[in-house]
Amino acid sequence: MSKGFLSNDMSRRDALKIGLKGSVYAAPIVLGATVVQSVGAVSPTPTATPTATSAPTATSAPTATATATRTSTPVTGTPSLTVTPSSGPAGTPFTIILANFPASTTGTVSFSNSGRGFGLPVTTDANGNATVVFRDLSTPPGSYQVSATVGNTFNQNPPTIQITAPALVGAVTATSAGGCNPTVFTGSGFPTGVDLSAKITSPSGTSVSGFRPPFQARPDGTFQLFDSNLPTGSLNLVVSAGANVLNTTPFMQAACVGNAPFISPTSFQVISGTPLAFTGGGFSPGSTLTVSARSTNGTLLGSTSVTALAMNTPTQSAGSISGTLSTTGFPVGDINLVVTATGSNTVLAVNRASIV
Repeated sequence: MSKGFLSNDMSRRDALKIGLKGSVYAAPIVLGATVVQSVGAVSPTPTATPTATSAPTATSAPTATATATRTSTPVTGTPSLTVTPSSGPAGTPFTIILANFPASTTGTVSFSNSGRGFGLPVTTDANGNATVVFRDLSTPPGSYQVSATVGNTFNQNPPTIQITAPALVGAVTATSAGGCNPTVFTGSGFPTGVDLSAKITSPSGTSVSGFRPPFQARPDGTFQLFDSNLPTGSLNLVVSAGANVLNTTPFMQAACVGNAPFISPTSFQVISGTPLAFTGGGFSPGSTLTVSARSTNGTLLGSTSVTALAMNTPTQSAGSISGTLSTTGFPVGDINLVVTATGSNTVLAVNRASIV
């Protein structure tokens, strides 16, 4: 579900009052008001002109004015809102039940925490009731006051829920063919449909490299990330949902001795459907390689086969590669260019490009 922070401008005819300590209360609401609207009158019939010898003709009596009555949607009972459960880690399904609000009317269920918050849309049924389920793994831990505004009606004494940090989930393995080759991170057991971010940190927590967020796990809860040119030594891969850390995996990065193979797109931004040209070098001369495009979670989008030059030429060195990759059907967004030895899963080089 999507959510956005609400602005502090919450004015309405009966404004929501926010206290210094974050308490929320509602101004009284006048219910059942009736509006009477005039819809016109029938003009009286003109009198007849009297003559000298006859009595004057009596005028016709004017017709009474007709009126129409319009009544606002009635609210029967006191508007109420309940939330279950009252606490749980981020990602817990919280069920919000509204009762006795204006019928068939749209509104917002709001979550407020220290002056910040977010809202969910809601529409009541013909009886003025509604049910909303809120679940978000990225919600920061804290105490949230829950209230609803439907039309000009809102609930008194809004309840409070407590959201705690989620439990650590998933597993990640880090593999590399050597210090000069990219490190491949393979994750499993992660929640689906949730925006995730990942970064490489030192043991002290300092970020040394970051993947471009967001990405989502595949439908089976797996993903595959790539990074190169990492510093030597002990490092951590940290996977998060918003501000909530889901997994921290330590690994050792070996030193690179010699020249690392590389691949580079000739343009880092490519229009979807146009060929993506690339060059590279440092591969084993004469080796057959597969250049693939993968989404930010490692899903294969397309691939092509190239052969590294077997010997030097006047313009290129042995081990160089060049070619193009079709981007037809690629989604807009970041992709990874990954080079592997044909028939092997060993990643030899990686770089990024963006489909626009």
